[in-house]
Amino acid sequence: MSEQLNQSMKYVVKKNTLSNDTEIEISEEEFNALLVSTKTLSNILAIEEKYQIVLENYFEFEKTLFEEMLQNKIFNIDYAEFHQTQMKLNQRIMNLFTSIISYRDSIDQHLHLIDKSFSVKKHKSHEYDSNIEYEIMEALRNYVQHNGLPTHYLEINQRWRDYDSVSLNEMTLGLFITKSRLTNSDFKRTTLHKMADKTDLKNCIRTYVDCFGNIHKEVRNMLENAVNNARVTIEILFTKYLEYSGDSQIIGVQAYKINNQQIIHEIPILLKWDDIRIQLQIKNKVPTYFKTSCLNSR
Repeated sequence: MSEQLNQSMKYVVKKNTLSNDTEIEISEEEFNALLVSTKTLSNILAIEEKYQIVLENYFEFEKTLFEEMLQNKIFNIDYAEFHQTQMKLNQRIMNLFTSIISYRDSIDQHLHLIDKSFSVKKHKSHEYDSNIEYEIMEALRNYVQHNGLPTHYLEINQRWRDYDSVSLNEMTLGLFITKSRLTNSDFKRTTLHKMADKTDLKNCIRTYVDCFGNIHKEVRNMLENAVNNARVTIEILFTKYLEYSGDSQIIGVQAYKINNQQIIHEIPILLKWDDIRIQLQIKNKVPTYFKTSCLNSR
């Protein structure tokens, strides 16, 4: 019975079109390698997409900071409008929290689907232990989920600074959390004891994002061989079909597992979606060192 089943099972590559009946037969091993490769690239793309969302939310936070400072410099801002500034920044920080937690909590799941030996738990622990800002942000995220909003107060500061013998009035917008406001909440006590009376939230956020940049760098290094092997596996099958068929069109090529003329499983053979991953890796370079960067419009 088993032999009959094996004899009726076949694996082919062909186009998913009614007008094309050109097909090549491949081995079960080739089909399974393609299945693994597709799953590998899909999970790696998901990781890159989630990291992209982290950076996009961080970008929105920094952009809002700059826009609100510019508004304050050009227009007369009353108390209600300044409160709206604080609310906008709270929104940006909460969006950033959401994207970071999504990245942080799913990354090992994606890695295990690629290779059960892959993990970044020790890298996350290292960043947590090495950066009090990471620890503060993790405690603050839990505080925001169950208690209040991320910022306790905002502070606008202006000072004269000399740039190339020209004096310019420099404005900064500070975001702070205070120990006194956190004392009567369920904010993590061991973290609270390490904090100053006033904590610079901007510095914490920038360091926090930097930490995940370091983690993401480790992820990319870990996956380098897996992603290269997966891409080569798909390219080989793809080229094999194109050379056999003489077809220059690359759309709709799929691998099929067929039993008694019934399709059991099908896998698209394409790399356009993996090209997006490559573009994301080029765009989102890591690490970025936001905590040591300063931009101005001078």
